[in-house]
Amino acid sequence: MRTKRAVKYYKMKQNNMKQKKAIINNVFVFLLSFIVIAFVGFLVTKFVLTFSNDVDNRINIKFYDDLKSDYKSVYESYGSEKVLEYKLNSNVEEVCFISRASCIADLNLSAQKIDSMNISYLGGENIAIFDSNDIVSSDTIGSFSGMCECLKPKKSRIKIIMENNQNSVIINKIE
Repeated sequence: MRTKRAVKYYKMKQNNMKQKKAIINNVFVFLLSFIVIAFVGFLVTKFVLTFSNDVDNRINIKFYDDLKSDYKSVYESYGSEKVLEYKLNSNVEEVCFISRASCIADLNLSAQKIDSMNISYLGGENIAIFDSNDIVSSDTIGSFSGMCECLKPKKSRIKIIMENNQNSVIINKIE
């Protein structure tokens, strides 16, 4: 037979063990919750960054598509002239229009940007978009004359005049 003291001691020991188990279970739940929340946060951050990059790429693609479409419509309309405005990414620092390879060195660009522009022009591309570091993208719209310079966007927009003069497209900037 157990005495009251022994029973009380036994119950107290059981309660202590239950409390220790509860603490261990709580620590496990808190650690698991923290890991799950951190993982979800990582995935959300990655999604937002990817989405942001996709939006920037879409804006560049739209710029080139609109520019090519406008070039084609001006080229096909003898004597036509259009004032055009294009939206760019917020990180775009310059958009360069290169009508001939010989003028690349005359552009007010860093040596790194001139090197990347030369490489692009050798591939036949005569439009380049730069951010603060390097070339973001480049493309060609067809041959044109007139402008051989880089435009700095104002409020993520640039304005140009495109005209057809004797079946030759001339592109100039608007101040």
